[in-house]
Amino acid sequence: MRTLAACLIAVVLTACGSAVDNGSGNGGTVERFSVSGVALSGPHCPVVQNPPDPQCADRPVADAEIVITNATGDRVDSVRTAADGRFTIPLPAGDYTFTPQPVDGLMGTPSAQSFNAAVASAITLSFDYDTGIR
Repeated sequence: MRTLAACLIAVVLTACGSAVDNGSGNGGTVERFSVSGVALSGPHCPVVQNPPDPQCADRPVADAEIVITNATGDRVDSVRTAADGRFTIPLPAGDYTFTPQPVDGLMGTPSAQSFNAAVASAITLSFDYDTGIR
């Protein structure tokens, strides 16, 4: 289940850097990096079957809030997942922690993930919410 999710993320999601005007009026730019990811929920069946039942596959978590903090722990932004569970947000280079928030109807909230957005880095994150089904 998680392997399939990881493969899906690797194939579908990409991240790249881009220069944008920093609004200073002096023509300066700030490197911003597109951080992408997906929130999925699972399991959806009490028993794993072989071959896998498509009805038991992980499902996207829509409208999950992910809070973004910097290296000093200050909140810098947040992002919500789309209907397909995906999100993308541009951030300047730096150290960040993405902390998923609880979602109604799901028992487990994924752990926070920390990373450094730097030049030429590709950042994709996966957050796995637990349904509580066993």
